[in-house]
Amino acid sequence: MISNLVLGEADLIGTCLAMNEVRARAVDYVLPSSHHHYAIVIDKESEARRMSWDHLLRPFSPGIWAAIGVCVAGAATTITIWKVYYKFVFYLLLTFCYDIQL
Repeated sequence: MISNLVLGEADLIGTCLAMNEVRARAVDYVLPSSHHHYAIVIDKESEARRMSWDHLLRPFSPGIWAAIGVCVAGAATTITIWKVYYKFVFYLLLTFCYDIQL
């Protein structure tokens, strides 16, 4: 990104970019509008080291999985039916609306 500014291919960079001496020689910085500090702390003896692939899936009960399956199947069925019969639905609505206006 800095090279784009130096070569004249860009006029402005809007991103999280640490200020340092080398970059300051090439570009002008403005004062930061906000500061964000993030940290992730994990205890050495925690279960994070022994985490298996299904660790995030275990909290869901079988009932939740069944509900998710029904929703996915219902959405797939609705999309399939809509793709096949959408013209019929529009013609039916058009005919219904046309008959009402007469």
